[in-house]
Amino acid sequence: MLYRTSKLVLSLLFAQSSLAKEVILEPPTGAEGTPVAVIWIHGMECQPEAYQTIATEVQNVAKDGGYKAWVGVPEFLFDVPEPVLIDHYVQSTLAELKKKGFTGDNVFLAAHSLGGVMTQIYSKGRTDIKGQILMGSVLLRDTRSLNSDGKTEFKAGIPPTLTLAGEKDGLLRITRGAESYWHQT
Repeated sequence: MLYRTSKLVLSLLFAQSSLAKEVILEPPTGAEGTPVAVIWIHGMECQPEAYQTIATEVQNVAKDGGYKAWVGVPEFLFDVPEPVLIDHYVQSTLAELKKKGFTGDNVFLAAHSLGGVMTQIYSKGRTDIKGQILMGSVLLRDTRSLNSDGKTEFKAGIPPTLTLAGEKDGLLRITRGAESYWHQT
């Protein structure tokens, strides 16, 4: 029974992969400089194309800063980012970015809401991820501890992280954003 269930899940995964509506954005015309890849992990029940406007803006700002940015937003099975398949989606999206011309090893993960939680689990301890950008998400509490002086210490293996917290999505409490900010300053 377990074998048949596993086979069904894998069949669904591969069927969905062939129908995936991932978004792949090549750098804007005239972009020159250091190549950067940003793989965007969407929030639960969010569509990859919903991130296209902000991703395009990131590319334009990168261009102005001397970077040539490729962006990919994979679509997860059932629109739910989760830890079991995240490596598959990140690596698949990175392969697509490379087909479009990305070279180099500057790979960043951007993530929204639940995608931010999954991104942190995935990126912890990985040396191939240069940093992460969390939107509507904050560093998990298990990434830090207080030392004897009462100061926050972050555990090893967490990539450099930018957090953009807000409350408009109705899920991330502003108090969690404030708590995260306090520990990061």
